[in-house]
Amino acid sequence: MIEKSFNNLFKFINNILLSCPPLFYFTRLVYGLVMAALLIVPISVFISGFKQTFFGLNPKRSRPKTKYDLDSNSGIEESGFVTSDGVDIHFVSKGNPNGEVILFLHGFPECWYSWKHQIDFFSDKGYRVVAMSLRGYAESGKPKGVESYEQTKLANDVKELIEYLRCGKVILVGHDWGGVISWTFSAMHSEFITKLIILNAPISKIYLKLQKENIKQFLGSFYIYFFRVPYLPELALKLGDYAFLEMCCFELLQKGKITRNAVDLVKYYAAQDNALTAMINYYRAMVSKGNLQLLKKLPKITVPTLVIWGEKDAALVVENLKGMNTFVDDLQVSRLPGVSHWVQQEDPETVNQEIIGFIS
Repeated sequence: MIEKSFNNLFKFINNILLSCPPLFYFTRLVYGLVMAALLIVPISVFISGFKQTFFGLNPKRSRPKTKYDLDSNSGIEESGFVTSDGVDIHFVSKGNPNGEVILFLHGFPECWYSWKHQIDFFSDKGYRVVAMSLRGYAESGKPKGVESYEQTKLANDVKELIEYLRCGKVILVGHDWGGVISWTFSAMHSEFITKLIILNAPISKIYLKLQKENIKQFLGSFYIYFFRVPYLPELALKLGDYAFLEMCCFELLQKGKITRNAVDLVKYYAAQDNALTAMINYYRAMVSKGNLQLLKKLPKITVPTLVIWGEKDAALVVENLKGMNTFVDDLQVSRLPGVSHWVQQEDPETVNQEIIGFIS
């Protein structure tokens, strides 16, 4: 009851602010800047220490070894690139070359390697597993300009890869930004998909609405408002040897769900030229004119869809699940209590079983 009252008050205030759009966006900008100062700097000091945060130089890195580099028996069988609008998109592949293709799309701040548990599991089941690194990430190209990260271009990257694979249709799986792209791609190009699986990624229309009506979603979105500021986010994310990026993985690291090498891999790729700007440009493009126009004309998603949602997500409230069936004809939802945003790594066994049960 109290939460509902707060949300009603919050919605009322936002309706007033929306009567003056510059004021509406200014308040969000200020909130993002204040929260970044209150959280990102202390996090950096906590993880890396005061000296490293304010006076240290981030070390030069060589690429950390992954399990696939260290174990030749479970190695990646193909690593290649496809070109989309002049941008090289990197992907890896493992499994039956004649099997049904499962295509995995990662989110911020990761790369194809975040799907390591799924790559092994589904390739052993006879599928051809393909995991791509989104443009701006890891070994994929990092084009300049916010417009390079609008949804139409991101969806086209997926289309180009599927056409390159010559597999006809794929099972599409996306997490976080990879999930947002998967929602868009499924609405635009259902002819390429047999089934869609989304992991902790909201439908954009619902998410943008909740930012104005749900105070928890507003508070949890501070980093998005901050990321829309020019230059400062890149500087902040470099503090303390990329401490904010380590914070994203901190709980998984403490629980032993990922290795130190996996965290170092995220930092290694973030340290590449233009990488941080490219990653942050996804957020800067969220409310671009091109994206907002696209949202208005996207059709309903007609492919069978499974949403797997970790309920302990600190950035995305579970209310993002409400109303999804308005945008999806055939929808199943699996909620995982006690599991965070990083579902495929925190609880890979449950996630894999949910997916295999849905696609079999």
